[in-house]
Amino acid sequence: MSRASATSHACVDATAPRAASGAWSSGPGRSSTITWPLQDTTVLQVRTEQGGDVIVKASATSQHLPREIAAHRDHLRSLPGLAPLLHASAEDRILVTRYLPGRLVEGTPEEWQPECYRQAGALLARLMVPQGTSDIYVDKILRRAAEFLRSAEPLLAPGLHAAVTRAFDSFAPEPVSLVLTHGDFHPRNWLIHQGKVALIDFGRTAARHWTSDLVRLRHQQLRGEPQLELALFAGLARELDADDLRQYRLEELLQGLATVWWAHGIGDSLQRRRQAHPERAVGWPADDRPSTAL
Repeated sequence: MSRASATSHACVDATAPRAASGAWSSGPGRSSTITWPLQDTTVLQVRTEQGGDVIVKASATSQHLPREIAAHRDHLRSLPGLAPLLHASAEDRILVTRYLPGRLVEGTPEEWQPECYRQAGALLARLMVPQGTSDIYVDKILRRAAEFLRSAEPLLAPGLHAAVTRAFDSFAPEPVSLVLTHGDFHPRNWLIHQGKVALIDFGRTAARHWTSDLVRLRHQQLRGEPQLELALFAGLARELDADDLRQYRLEELLQGLATVWWAHGIGDSLQRRRQAHPERAVGWPADDRPSTAL
């Protein structure tokens, strides 16, 4: 859930988090909605009676809010550069964190500055706590991919659907080392304040292969910007070996399919651009693409 000046499209009444935060903080002062419009969680910036600002998230339906609460409680308390947890209730489906000053990196000059990526990479490296080795991780991805392929078949050009299917068929289950990942790691979830980067929105935090957090960036900001990728990897203090590259390809394919399906589900007017993600993932030749792929 990123900060954005937008009208709430949440599935809970916007007064619910105000009321809950008021009960917790002895009555809030003024508040403003900073809900991201395509999500089902209400997000408020609230000025408490004590004069400090907090971020309040609440939702009756979101699967991401309980995950974010668990991430804060189990993993994030000891990590610097994150919003400290002040209050959380899985039963009431509310999360309160201290407000972090700053503005979103997306849409600012810092979005194209290597130092921003170095800092973001260093923060991500601290988040990537080892989560053990999984014998079923790849199998779970392949099963999800099979479901997406069935659902997305009408949304993809026939040649692209066949190419993506062949790409998934080249993988077989094998043990994979997992770490804690952010799950939505890109400049819309980075803050910049006085030259310092911070991370926000941990609603998709989960144990995955570390390369899963690279996919969105490599299809957006890092495309054609090698200096940004070098800075990111300098902050991560990691390099991609052959095994990492193979796993990255699997993560990329799955996220590409998921993006197409998500865009279709919300009626995204940029759906054709979204389809470019799986096209690039399989290297689908431009001259093989029909003029109307959808």
